[in-house]
Amino acid sequence: MLGNELISKQIANYLAQKIIKGELNTESRLAESRLAKEYQVSRGSVREALLILESWHLVTIYPNRGAVVRGLNLDKQKDFLELWFTLLNQAIIDIKQHMLPDTEHSLNQHIKLLEQLQTNSTVDQYYEQCQNILTELYAMISNSCLHDMLNLLLPVSYQHLYGVLTRTQNSKANIFKCLSNIYQTLSLKETISITANQTLLFI
Repeated sequence: MLGNELISKQIANYLAQKIIKGELNTESRLAESRLAKEYQVSRGSVREALLILESWHLVTIYPNRGAVVRGLNLDKQKDFLELWFTLLNQAIIDIKQHMLPDTEHSLNQHIKLLEQLQTNSTVDQYYEQCQNILTELYAMISNSCLHDMLNLLLPVSYQHLYGVLTRTQNSKANIFKCLSNIYQTLSLKETISITANQTLLFI
């Protein structure tokens, strides 16, 4: 039998994907009793899953109300992206110090595939390739605190990314430009900051 911790993480991952892809609307209430009955698990497992989602910034838990899906309005998007690009700049500095040729080549292949997917892919296919790039990029970070912080923000990063892909014109081209710029910066010998103006590509 699976342990409660593993069940909770599975529930959290499942609900996170539904939130990220907009299948659960902003301000939707996630009732413990309903979810426990639907998934045939204990309320304790659901409660732990909702706490995980709160740590991922995907829900807010209110006293006497329970968990409610969080949304990203324009101001929150700008605030998040400014923080995200600040952390990415630190990640670039960290990665450049020890990036190996094989690792650079692998990241380059991911970027090339993303470019190809701009014209002949579904939203989900393009989104999954962006996930692959961020996963590989984060795996290169040697600073454990920076690595943990970016990974903690990863679900809300995905929520924002998927939202942009489904509602913004030229979103694939804009996202490719941003991720390609990050790769180009890593490939150069000198350090070039990814500026906050890059956030405009995502809004």
